[in-house]
Amino acid sequence: MFLAKNHWGENQFIEIRYENDPVWRIDSAWYITDVVDPVFVQNEACWLGNWWADVGGSTFRVLLRRSEDFVRPGQPTRLGAAYLSDGRHDVNGMFLDGGGHLRLFVAPGPAPTLAGATVGTQIDMHLDFTDIYNAAGTVADGTPVTMSRFRTRFAALFEHHGGGSAWQARHGIDGETYQRTFDELTAQGFRLTSVNGYSEGRDARYNAVWEQTDGPPWEARHGLTGAEYQAVFDDLTARGFRLRTVSGYAIDGEARYAAIWEQREGPEWQARHGLSRVEYQRTFDELTAQGYVLRQVSGYRVNVDVRFAALWEKQGGAAFEARHGLTGGQYQKTFDELVNAGHRLAWVSGYSDTGIARYAALWHRAEGGPWHARHGLDAAAYQQTFDELNALGFRPVCVSGYGDGFHAA
Repeated sequence: MFLAKNHWGENQFIEIRYENDPVWRIDSAWYITDVVDPVFVQNEACWLGNWWADVGGSTFRVLLRRSEDFVRPGQPTRLGAAYLSDGRHDVNGMFLDGGGHLRLFVAPGPAPTLAGATVGTQIDMHLDFTDIYNAAGTVADGTPVTMSRFRTRFAALFEHHGGGSAWQARHGIDGETYQRTFDELTAQGFRLTSVNGYSEGRDARYNAVWEQTDGPPWEARHGLTGAEYQAVFDDLTARGFRLRTVSGYAIDGEARYAAIWEQREGPEWQARHGLSRVEYQRTFDELTAQGYVLRQVSGYRVNVDVRFAALWEKQGGAAFEARHGLTGGQYQKTFDELVNAGHRLAWVSGYSDTGIARYAALWHRAEGGPWHARHGLDAAAYQQTFDELNALGFRPVCVSGYGDGFHAA
């Protein structure tokens, strides 16, 4: 038995049986007599599938189903379809430069076009093999175009602040805006309590929370490479600072870090960054056995790889639960089970793993005030949730941005 999709309109996988199946019947079929040299299309094949295209602020889905017409290689052909507000538009075009350039023609309307017809909006995309999840280009008139496998989602934890000190929060801001906001709020006596960097395209965006309150001396950095982060970490640790939070992300395919340190006393602690899945699990097991409790974890994608940064404190006997690598459904199921068993969410990090959103999260068995948690929210839904909970006296404790991609076409 195997599963297949076809063009008959089911719009889903169907089950096909064989071998002694009494209802097995083939009325007609195609069979393969020869294949094209796989090297011919290998560079182009990695770009097939679903994309989100943004053209001058208008976002729509593009599905690329093929790369070549093998009867007429190198010539314009039917590549797939674009799904705009008025319906499905044919997409014709061709790959150039060995799969390094894509020329699309999005039909002017939902009416069918001839396969290979170069009519409609011409879009030229530069394809970078170091990042098969994002691409950039222009329309013929110079309007910039971006294509991404991902849409940004947010996961967040909110706690009731009870009318305490003033606070400020931002989400989805670029590096320049983050730095300007940081400088302005710091000058007003606010201290950074949470920061999360995440990739959007080949650049980064930031979520952050500030509180206007007294406290120990603190330091914060963002945009650090791995080597820069390690150097700052070593310097601040030597001066009595301890890590409060760390967030990993990527800019232009390179790992970057944002972090906060505080100069204060506390229990023994350990921190790691740049860990692979196997390294993170091994470190988690080793430190847990030594009485350390996970305090924060950040999952992040660097090109096609997944890495983890995490912080532990030594608190033997503390009851906690931690998970990573959970899909959205698995995360919700685990969340429900643990909350029903008396745990409360202490931290959540969303990240993208080969195009699928996954979650790393931490629950503590501890008393506390009212709280709320959400995940899988787009920017508009997050803003609406933020506004509603803020009106009820809740503020974000941690906000994680991440890319949620498409499943297979």
